[in-house]
Amino acid sequence: MMDGSGAGRALLLSPLRSRNFRLLAACNIISAGGSAVSLVAIPFAVLRIGGTASDLGYVATAELVPLSPSCFSAM
Repeated sequence: MMDGSGAGRALLLSPLRSRNFRLLAACNIISAGGSAVSLVAIPFAVLRIGGTASDLGYVATAELVPLSPSCFSAM
């Protein structure tokens, strides 16, 4: 448990001293942001090119296909 001193904070922030870790963390944040934006942008793109509601459903289902093996492996 942290006692309020700077030792706990220094231990928590020590990985940030490594340039490689900072690059890894920044790339992970950028990747997560891009993934979140694509969940919103792809349906709008489908609708913009003239897609119907059923087309939007097909796209949403296709986005879930990569997740299905991980769901079944946890059982």
